[in-house]
Amino acid sequence: MPSIAYQGTYGSGSMWQSHGHANFNSHRNDIDSFQKIEMVVYMPEALPNRWFLFWFLGLNWGKDGIFKIESFRRRDCLQVVVLYWRRGMEEPGQIKRALIDATAGALSSGISRTVTSPLEVIKIRFQSSKRFCRESSRRRRNDFDQHCRKRGGTGGGCPFAAGDGDRVGEKSPTFFSDLGGGWVMEYLPVEVIGNILSRLGAARDVVIASATCRKWQEAWRNHLHTLTFNSNDWSLYHELSTSRLEILITQTIFQINGLQCLTIILDDVDEFSAAPVIAWLMYTRETLRQLHYNVRTTPNINILEKCGRQKLEVLALSHNTITGVEPSYQKFPCLRSLSLSYVSVSALDLSLLLTACPKVEVLTLVSLDIVMSDPQATMDLSSNSLKDIYVEAISLDKFTLEADSLEKLHLKDCTLEIFELVGKGMLRFLKIDDVSVIHLDIGESAENLEVVDVSNFTIMWAKFHYMISRSPKLRKLRLWGVVFDDEDEVVDIETISSCFPLLSHLSLSYDLREAAIQYGLQGSFLLENVVVLELGWSVISELFSHWVSGLLERCPRLRKLVIHGVVSETKTHEECNMLANFTSCIVRLMRKYLHVEVQFEYE
Repeated sequence: MPSIAYQGTYGSGSMWQSHGHANFNSHRNDIDSFQKIEMVVYMPEALPNRWFLFWFLGLNWGKDGIFKIESFRRRDCLQVVVLYWRRGMEEPGQIKRALIDATAGALSSGISRTVTSPLEVIKIRFQSSKRFCRESSRRRRNDFDQHCRKRGGTGGGCPFAAGDGDRVGEKSPTFFSDLGGGWVMEYLPVEVIGNILSRLGAARDVVIASATCRKWQEAWRNHLHTLTFNSNDWSLYHELSTSRLEILITQTIFQINGLQCLTIILDDVDEFSAAPVIAWLMYTRETLRQLHYNVRTTPNINILEKCGRQKLEVLALSHNTITGVEPSYQKFPCLRSLSLSYVSVSALDLSLLLTACPKVEVLTLVSLDIVMSDPQATMDLSSNSLKDIYVEAISLDKFTLEADSLEKLHLKDCTLEIFELVGKGMLRFLKIDDVSVIHLDIGESAENLEVVDVSNFTIMWAKFHYMISRSPKLRKLRLWGVVFDDEDEVVDIETISSCFPLLSHLSLSYDLREAAIQYGLQGSFLLENVVVLELGWSVISELFSHWVSGLLERCPRLRKLVIHGVVSETKTHEECNMLANFTSCIVRLMRKYLHVEVQFEYE
């Protein structure tokens, strides 16, 4: 990171002192509602501007406490940055934590964006130019000292000059060299280095970066909290044998103390042996908070048993088998997110697993192989804490979900005869995408609905409208590619306007017939609060232009119109004429609505 001098400008007395080599001072302003921290950032001329950009943006986005930043370039490679902190961020620990997190995030971003080969991470430490240092280090240090003295600091070459409390004559650490951003990282706290390595994530990059120096090795062993083995991060993963991968992962994990997040996503690996996987889980179980694992094991192991009754908060399993779940209420006392993809599990075990997670809030079920003991494929799930559920590619005769706190329900590509939701009216988001269901019942859960998104779905409009009509807070309604069970059914826009007075975003796309224009737009109703209108066609016709015109007249506050269309690659002369006539009609129509932004999206 660049050399930095922090100097408070108001009040007296030191707010806090950091540990180690860095001394920070900031002062409280008792008059205004903010406090001011001035930072002098030393930027060598040869240093790419992107390095300062990464660090500066890291501070800007690091915490909500920063609400104003001023920056200006001075001569002699000095960059002055002034931060104004809200009074609520005056606690020493908060400011220090914000600066450390922002610095670590910016450095890790710089590494990930500029290092094209992991070997360059090692080179960064050793590529300083001796000739440049001999010729210009004295001049750069003198310029920096003079500026610090002008601001009330002691100078002496210390990049963290903060006033009278600093030690005179302290040796100046040089964090960056002039060549591509090389730095002496031993002057950073080991916790910050551990945070940097954790943000890199990918195991190969982290291991290579840890070889930079002894302090990085210490950070790697004792302060690394995130480690990822992903086949997309390194092409050589695809070439290594399974046994070699097991050894590689084992050697890496066993060098780390206190690992909190472990991700093993290796798509090309058919299966791991059970012994090394058990060793990984047993070694990390006491500190592990997140586990993402997608490789089969032979023989199958009970991952739930190895990770149960610990601090695990996020569990994502793929391509595994879950059997023999114990009916224990405190199996996962801290688990908040559970994701199961391509997992074989019985309906009973899944129900028991959900019961064993008293704090689970997010549940994701994708392509489950649900083992049934009865001829009828039914599944009953119950949770008092569940707030968000996503279900994809599941086929059942009956699916009953009892969740009093559920706020978000998303069903995708499912085949269900009966779906029932039992709740207490907390549902806010309902999305149904390409689902085949005969009976859909969300009970009394529609009272607080704010978003309803239905696409590629066959509906009975009268029944569906009755289900959502008790949602006076609805703000977004999307009916896209829907097919009506009865050909004579139409979407009654007047009923929508009366039932949903707060509606601000309306999206409609379905096959238009004469009845849709004649009955769907009858009456003198208005969609008072609609500001975004999306309309689409699958087969263009002359009715579409009349439909667009009729809806525009009923949206007095409209600000944006988006038209979606499907244009075939091989167009007949009739289709070309129809598209041309539609374009001319829209041009004439929009002359009446100059305040409306128009956007076209064609497939």
